[in-house]
Amino acid sequence: MSAMRRISAACKAALIAAGLCVITAPSVVSAQLVDPTRPPDYLAPGTQQEAGPQETGTFPSSPWDLTSTLVSPRRTLAVINGQVVTKGSKIGDMTVAKIGRGEVVLVGGGRTEVINLVGQDVKKPVSNGEQ
Repeated sequence: MSAMRRISAACKAALIAAGLCVITAPSVVSAQLVDPTRPPDYLAPGTQQEAGPQETGTFPSSPWDLTSTLVSPRRTLAVINGQVVTKGSKIGDMTVAKIGRGEVVLVGGGRTEVINLVGQDVKKPVSNGEQ
């Protein structure tokens, strides 16, 4: 019986070792995996870097939120921070210098800023019914 108990103890030790390997293996493997959908300059919260995303795990934000542009022969306007603007309009300390399809150029304070629509497809004009 003592031989049987020795085998039994050896089996228990092997099972415990195998169980520890199974439990710790996912953390070792996941530490080496890279998320292919993560933006290249992303910083996880709590990490430090000179340039790129802020410590919150987000990208630096612009004070300008361009949500729409309308460029037509009759009128041209844009929506910035929820406010409808046209060429020459003041928004904050900046002046709207140009409104184009999917972008607005602001000037003021000795600087020029180009704001683009992000993550949206901008429709292109169709001429003569052709696509």
